[in-house]
Amino acid sequence: MDSKVIEEIKRHFDVVVESLRSDIKLIAEGHIILNRKIDELHEENEKAHQQMREEMWRAVRDLSRENEKAHQQMREENEKAHQQLYQEINSLREENEKAHQQMREENEKAHQQMREENEKAHQQMREENEKAHQQLYQEINGLREENEKAHQEILSAIKFSYAELDRRLTILENKYINLENRLKKLEISG
Repeated sequence: MDSKVIEEIKRHFDVVVESLRSDIKLIAEGHIILNRKIDELHEENEKAHQQMREEMWRAVRDLSRENEKAHQQMREENEKAHQQLYQEINSLREENEKAHQQMREENEKAHQQMREENEKAHQQMREENEKAHQQLYQEINGLREENEKAHQEILSAIKFSYAELDRRLTILENKYINLENRLKKLEISG
């Protein structure tokens, strides 16, 4: 082979090598940029996950506090209602005792007549007591139902919050998987 040809081949090979070096350098720089973007996406994703976790726990704590406040308020209201009921019952007992005392005194004066009146009075008191007891039971059952309903509403709100957070996390995870798949395609095609 002629030295001119060899020189031409060497020069051509040097040009090709320099062009390849330039292309390789561009690919390496692109790979570095992609790695930075991926790292940034990882950091942003982790920050978003952390923020969502913090918001979720904050919401759970707030709901727990509200639930405890509602329970405390219900306990206080129940206690007040019980105190009022006890006072009314004690008042009824006092009235009942006064009526019995009066009946005993009158019984001594007119034994036979008072037996009949006494029986009528006892029957009337039994009916009134039965009505009063029925009303008390209805009020107590009403309070229990209200308490249960409020408790169920709070539980439903908590479940809804968990479901919404779970839905958002699922969307984020799907987006993350989509980004990973795109990156793999880029790496394969690159």
